[in-house]
Amino acid sequence: MEIQSIGKDKFAVALSRSDMIGLDITYDGLDGTNAQTKRVILIILDAVRRKTGREVDPTASILIEAVPTGDYGCLLIFTLPAQTSGKGAKLSRRKTVRIAEFENIDALLDVLNVLDDKTQIGGIYTNGKKYRAEFPALSSAQMLRIIGEYGKVFVKNELVEAYTKEHWERLNPL
Repeated sequence: MEIQSIGKDKFAVALSRSDMIGLDITYDGLDGTNAQTKRVILIILDAVRRKTGREVDPTASILIEAVPTGDYGCLLIFTLPAQTSGKGAKLSRRKTVRIAEFENIDALLDVLNVLDDKTQIGGIYTNGKKYRAEFPALSSAQMLRIIGEYGKVFVKNELVEAYTKEHWERLNPL
């Protein structure tokens, strides 16, 4: 567990895969309402106190942003309030995207034509043979069925997302 101060009211905690295993939690299992996540947050805040001397009131209204890392770990960014309101920690997980893969450009263009104009498409990528597109993680079942008729939809998978962004060429601008 690596702890780094980012500022007066902010610090980051990097959890490796072994840290996550030791804490008996996964990124997908992080949820600000369950007892397991609350237990892990208390353990982390205690480690922060021991390592930095910084006292953090666990009943304070703390914003915790969670971002998965490529090694099955997790980065937690804690933002402390100027004044505590007694509401407790609020956990916010990074929204991942769904990646869909298409055998050719025609299949990709067909699905884009079928989907309505309100559908937010992220990046469009190619490896020279196949094409991939990013769709919102919270896509409706109907939208996923439509996409599935034209290509393969990957489950919300950070590894596929990271591999695509690193090894495939992006065709549309950011």
